[in-house]
Amino acid sequence: MRHCAQRKENQMDETKKPWESKTVWGGFVTIVVIFLAWLGVIDLSGEEDTITDLIVQLVLLASGVLALIGRVKAKKEIKL
Repeated sequence: MRHCAQRKENQMDETKKPWESKTVWGGFVTIVVIFLAWLGVIDLSGEEDTITDLIVQLVLLASGVLALIGRVKAKKEIKL
């Protein structure tokens, strides 16, 4: 019975717009960076390649972590 009470406590009764969600922002940044890399917009030649790759990887890591943290800490359901 205790498990049922805890489950009800974790339910999301409130809603929010997608742009108010850390999860949505983290996912959006990840998609944009991957898309820009795919188009070659953030591709440099020479030594800048390594720096650019490192920056892209750090941004992707940060946006992925933001998305995960946002989902874990979420208290409101996202409603379109």
